[in-house]
Amino acid sequence: MERLRPAWEALSRGVTRSIFQDFAWNHLAARVFADREAPFVVYSENSNGAALIPAAICRDGTLIVLLGETLFDYRTVLTHGDPSALAAAWQEIGNLRQQLWVSSLPEDWRGSWHDWEPRPFSAAPALLRRFCSSDAFAHQHPGIRRSWRRLQEREVKLERYSGADTAITRQILQCKARQLRNDPNNLFADCRRIEFLTAAFALDPGSADIFTLERGSQLVAALITLRDRHVRRFYTTYHDVRWGRFSPGVVLLYEVTRQSLAEGLDCDYMTGTQPHKMRLANTTVRLYRVDATPEQVGMRAPREPALAA
Repeated sequence: MERLRPAWEALSRGVTRSIFQDFAWNHLAARVFADREAPFVVYSENSNGAALIPAAICRDGTLIVLLGETLFDYRTVLTHGDPSALAAAWQEIGNLRQQLWVSSLPEDWRGSWHDWEPRPFSAAPALLRRFCSSDAFAHQHPGIRRSWRRLQEREVKLERYSGADTAITRQILQCKARQLRNDPNNLFADCRRIEFLTAAFALDPGSADIFTLERGSQLVAALITLRDRHVRRFYTTYHDVRWGRFSPGVVLLYEVTRQSLAEGLDCDYMTGTQPHKMRLANTTVRLYRVDATPEQVGMRAPREPALAA
């Protein structure tokens, strides 16, 4: 993959993307999860365009996915210019003749997947600053503001860290893993995922903002966010159930949202329409998935080898 870095980064600069398409994040994921997802990244170019598919092969070699294990959202290809470059890259994937599964494709990127007939998957609640100022948002949620004052009266303070603060990242994810220990979908029961995210946030400390509610040395609630240009993405949250009557998780979401609007940022609460997200959002972004059979994938295979690497 290192050979592809210059082309990958050049292509990234010219297209709309998220942090989940960054070379550094994908390179790290390819290394950390190599025994689960064997990288199969395809880059294709011609005189009028270029395309890159950050693919991987998992499930004993019978499933094609995009890199990132279970930890990436908003997965997609990178493509610019002549669509035949992307077609050539897909033809190389077609040679594998295995099932293809990709989820959480945002509406705006659906066009790059048109031929795969994406199907509805979920939605991502969001709050757009052009529809709501920081002051207006605060006025809309008097109940949460009261809960925030009650926490402040109990000497709970808001703290902020960067991705360079690896100790707090690891602590938050370990706390979340313990909180969900009886949940079969507990992502962070896997220590390798915790170590991956801790390292990923540290790659570019400015791309991750970590907010906490703390009382002395006690972690009351925490929120890990990612920064993508003018958007703050709310990646994962944690709260101490012993403080549950004060709704510290919701309070933290509210206060970080209010501050983000004041900073001129949109807020993306990411995949899932849970009530606590919808309570704050003023719009949703539709997300799609692609599930293609080996036969459908094989139809992409060319009669002659594609010019891809």
